[in-house]
Amino acid sequence: MSIFGLFAVPLMGFITDNTRSRFGRRRPYFLAGFFGILASFFLMWNTIASTNQLILFVYVLFSQLFYSIINIMISVPYNAINAEISEDPKERNHATGVRMIISQVSSLICALLPLEVIKLFANPANGYRVMALVFGLFFAVPFLLMFLFNKEAVQVTTERMTFKLQEYIKPLKIRLFRNFAILNMLTFAINAIISTILAYYMKYYLHRYGEMTYILGTMLIVQTVTIPLVVKMTDLIGRPRSYRLFSTVSLAGLAVLAFVSPASPGWLLYVVAVILGTGIGGIIVLMYTMYPDITDVGEFKTKERSAGIYNGVIAFIRAVSGAILGYAITLVI
Repeated sequence: MSIFGLFAVPLMGFITDNTRSRFGRRRPYFLAGFFGILASFFLMWNTIASTNQLILFVYVLFSQLFYSIINIMISVPYNAINAEISEDPKERNHATGVRMIISQVSSLICALLPLEVIKLFANPANGYRVMALVFGLFFAVPFLLMFLFNKEAVQVTTERMTFKLQEYIKPLKIRLFRNFAILNMLTFAINAIISTILAYYMKYYLHRYGEMTYILGTMLIVQTVTIPLVVKMTDLIGRPRSYRLFSTVSLAGLAVLAFVSPASPGWLLYVVAVILGTGIGGIIVLMYTMYPDITDVGEFKTKERSAGIYNGVIAFIRAVSGAILGYAITLVI
């Protein structure tokens, strides 16, 4: 996340919490996002007829900043609305599961198809433009559908708040929120460590870098298949026990990975990918299912429903810790 995004995410949380319209607090941004995604995708993958380095720099900078603005504008209310589509915890769990399955499948599609679309055109520039429009629609249409058909079941009756920096401190005064923020940070840190180190590990130690795509693909597929299991386990034994279970699976995968060597059989690394995909996929899904509960607790403590600010503060903490962790990892390596 850029420095701009680092501070813009909490601000967007405040803005969406204080939006009042006949479409609710979150849905208006989905409609704006539909058009914004189409425009930002085209700008990012379009080429301009200029060799002037300053013009090219300004164009690329503008297109990236515009995309960042659109991404923040829709992602914050998108995460916040998960706490407001239902007051039934099981319904929210199932909605989170469906949402993450769609997200994982989309990731697989985007890993495989964009280059195939580009190859259909003799002129690569035209191929990139068409690819941008195709995948712009692919990502934009769901937000239009959410604007048209999604409803905010939880009604907000509080007045708009005046912008104050103290609004970002309020969540940190709640003990459960602080505990969740730490847990969230550690959960995504595990994923960051693996994604950062695995490439080095496979290239310089195992000498199997050519299989990197297959290993990551295996993990992604397993994570997707695991989502319904996570939702079911949450219904049966609750989130705390489920988190401990999938955390143990993740640690087991890391323990086995530590003993994989260049002399190990080829299939062992794929077994590790399955174990890690199951464990990490499980704890990440559980993080998203916990968001609505934190919002409920915050409302009970403060009498204000501020899902946007809560998500913004969590994203800020996760981004800062992720940047520090990434820097530390590169120093150690």
